[in-house]
Amino acid sequence: MKDLDLTVLFVDAIPARIYLALLRKHGYRPRKILFLDIEPVSGKYRILRKYFGRFIAKTVLRLFKRYSAARASSGLSEQLLKEHGLTLQCLKTSLDSYAEGPVDNISVNGIDDERLTEYLKSSSHRAILFTGGGLLKEPLLSLDRIRFLHIHPGIVPEIRGADGFFWSLLLRGKAGYSAFYMNPGIDTGDIVVRQEFKVDLSRLGLENYDNDEIYRALLDVYDPCLRIMTFIHFLDSIFGEEERMVDTGNPDMLSIPSETQNPYEGRAYFFMHRRLRNFVINGLKNRVEET
Repeated sequence: MKDLDLTVLFVDAIPARIYLALLRKHGYRPRKILFLDIEPVSGKYRILRKYFGRFIAKTVLRLFKRYSAARASSGLSEQLLKEHGLTLQCLKTSLDSYAEGPVDNISVNGIDDERLTEYLKSSSHRAILFTGGGLLKEPLLSLDRIRFLHIHPGIVPEIRGADGFFWSLLLRGKAGYSAFYMNPGIDTGDIVVRQEFKVDLSRLGLENYDNDEIYRALLDVYDPCLRIMTFIHFLDSIFGEEERMVDTGNPDMLSIPSETQNPYEGRAYFFMHRRLRNFVINGLKNRVEET
């Protein structure tokens, strides 16, 4: 197992669990996992908290969320996980597998809660991998000695913004990904690595699923797998270069060369319209028919 000088900012959702499961599967262990225990905002939670207290309310909702996710998991999602050697059980235990290691919990109202900022100010965290859960803003992004890594679905600067996976397929014919250090702009940070993947799902029988189910499975499972695999391929490359090793034998994640973006180049896209999204998904289905 290779130790990374990296903290994973963990928001409990499928993408974050995929990140951890695939990092571990490929032999990488982050130095620290920072588990954000985010206060729910739903009416159900407020009622439960009022009558049973915060701990019981959060526990009930967490169990309900896991039960709902298990019911909602589709055969397609499970097939997409299998493509990367994972199962639903792998995701359920992805955080538990670090139980003997460094997992810190911090209760916050949201990703921009000042409690997170204050915690990081007094911590030893340096390079932090962002797994989602909202948009990072100032003052988090201006903390001294800390840089946040984000893996974006889209080759920047050409494709920034929302639904990058689908815009990439439409405009470039491949799924593109960019890992960069975050800044206050929209996907305009310094680029660490970019990679594109051919998308061939012909063996999965897409014609047996409706477009909404395909859309959800691609976003929930397939896209996060390709995001973290982009980073893992990058790690594989730098671990083989001795000149980038520090005394402990691990790459210094803050000294990795990066490429500065021109924020005025490229384009930021919005969420793709349903009709256009269906056009892209139907294109994936047609590739099945052509094979």
